[in-house]
Amino acid sequence: MTAAEFKNAVREGKTPNFRDVDLVTCATCAVISGISAVMTIPAVGGADYRDCTSISLNGIECIRGKVNDDGSMEVTVEAAAVSPDRTSETIPKNYCTGDLLRDIAEGKEIEIAVNGKDGILEDIIFPEDIVSARLYACIGAGENGCALVNGGEKPLKNEHLFQPLGADFSEAFVYGCGEITPFVNDPDLRSMGVGTKILVNGIIGTITAINDGEDSEGVFAGVKVGGPSLSVSADIKDMMPEFMGGLATKSGRESVIAVAVAIPVLDSESMAALSVPDKDIPLPVIDLDKSVHVGDAGYDAVWQDADRSIEVNPLNCLYCGGCPAGSLCPRKAVILGGGIIQSRCISCGRCLNTCPGEVYSMNPGNITIKEGIKEGIKEGMSIPIKLRLSDRRRAEELCEILKEMIEDGEFTID
Repeated sequence: MTAAEFKNAVREGKTPNFRDVDLVTCATCAVISGISAVMTIPAVGGADYRDCTSISLNGIECIRGKVNDDGSMEVTVEAAAVSPDRTSETIPKNYCTGDLLRDIAEGKEIEIAVNGKDGILEDIIFPEDIVSARLYACIGAGENGCALVNGGEKPLKNEHLFQPLGADFSEAFVYGCGEITPFVNDPDLRSMGVGTKILVNGIIGTITAINDGEDSEGVFAGVKVGGPSLSVSADIKDMMPEFMGGLATKSGRESVIAVAVAIPVLDSESMAALSVPDKDIPLPVIDLDKSVHVGDAGYDAVWQDADRSIEVNPLNCLYCGGCPAGSLCPRKAVILGGGIIQSRCISCGRCLNTCPGEVYSMNPGNITIKEGIKEGIKEGMSIPIKLRLSDRRRAEELCEILKEMIEDGEFTID
């Protein structure tokens, strides 16, 4: 079963038993900055990598590594690297690591520039010519994330946010996929460990490390929130592009990633962990103005009482000059004339706030403060969600993909 199927059965009072299910697929899809890659790129005509001082792929500066006997070279693409503004028609502004890795997965041609003793050599390489390309990522998947609010008197601007955060607790920005997230369903790490097979952007990968969160802190828009994390690795070239790509913030670009894990149903203890629904998963509420934890809500308001995806009504398009929603979409998913590229959209809600014609619609939900009340927030207060930085719809899709792979024998539990 997928985590969504399992949890829905629990909500209906039909909790599955050991005869019904032996594995539950869980996933998360979120915006993170910790995605990098190591690649072995082919030699290009006239370039001697031993003499080059710098090398870039689609304008992104790479860290040079070992030069092999066949003339190829190992390079590292750093997390959150951003290409400078360019005149190239194929490379948009704020192009980043996530965009490059998605282009490789899509099979697009890649512009390479090698700066050597004889000047700059520019050429084109194709993903099939890249000898190897492997993604490495550190993913905060344990406590899901948090809800950011602003208790100040003025809208708050932050370099990690898409847009100013409304004053006086008038709106919330939310992170986390709630009940289907891997660590929620395996909180004691009984089934996940170093070497465990997982799906990374639709391709089989491996957990390379687990940090239990006791000695570290995750960071959400500049606010530190403790929680465990996964480090994962997988080949890039066969990944599903719809789970990948860059995302614009005020400070540059982040990346999107989706991972899925199969959690075995071992005993009553694991059954209890798998039965925890959205409403019982704490959502810490952080006042970004003061950088303090002011209360807690639950993920039921985020994902049970809200829409998963954006609806589009192109007849409402006013054909504005420049298309405000298109220019401000962090994923470049909005199309001029009232359309949307579904393979890029993560249903963050940015277009709801920027399209004057109301072409785009979605109920993003509200958070309701439950406990831990202080600093001006009252119990029962309802705060509208304005932005979502995790994509439950996409995570549920990956759960389905992993379930099908298990049923077809393409993914086995070792």
